[in-house]
Amino acid sequence: MIEPPSTQSLPALRDALGLPTCVALFETDIDPHGDPVNTWPQLPATLTNASKKRRREFLAGRHCAAQALRQAGCQTPGLLDIGADRLPCWPDGWLGCISHTAHVAVAVAAASPPCVALGVDAEKWMDRRVANDVQQQIVTPDELALLQDRPLQHAMTLLFSAKETLYKALYPLTRHFRDFSAARVTAARADRLELTLSEAWGEDWPRGTVLDVRYVERPDGVFTALWLPAC
Repeated sequence: MIEPPSTQSLPALRDALGLPTCVALFETDIDPHGDPVNTWPQLPATLTNASKKRRREFLAGRHCAAQALRQAGCQTPGLLDIGADRLPCWPDGWLGCISHTAHVAVAVAAASPPCVALGVDAEKWMDRRVANDVQQQIVTPDELALLQDRPLQHAMTLLFSAKETLYKALYPLTRHFRDFSAARVTAARADRLELTLSEAWGEDWPRGTVLDVRYVERPDGVFTALWLPAC
């Protein structure tokens, strides 16, 4: 199920996503026909009756998390438990984030401090029908205009992924669900999107806070990431 990445590809992806050396990243391909139980038998009881697809993706993500933690310096990463809020239970003093599609999984991890927030997201390119269907729920015309040189489905996927990464990074700090309208993409560059909070996300994250989400495009999809250092 889990295909090892090139040893050269991981630092290159980490650097392209603007992550410092204190943040470890691990990515792996997922065999859509693999047997998740034979690959890593330590499956949580809550997933015993889950589909093979769900188990493959879960275990690939946990594998990436364990590898990222180990690379970051955590001595006993193990298989991360599922918390009450369905998020991974990261070891004390460590934080991270996991994402996956049906074909790839990725995780980032870092000690806290020096890192206070960390998010990553992997998305397969949407097809045009899906992009049209979800457009009004995710983005505004002004946001789409920033990426008007791209096909609609690519622009939508990138905007969706950037907001997902922002949410994943800040949710562990705020513990509040946010709509896609809670942050707006206000500028676009070749390797990053500028997101501005359109409402307060807590005392430390007032309305108007500006955060950069970096991205890397591939033929089959996009990766986005955000990291914030402790002050």
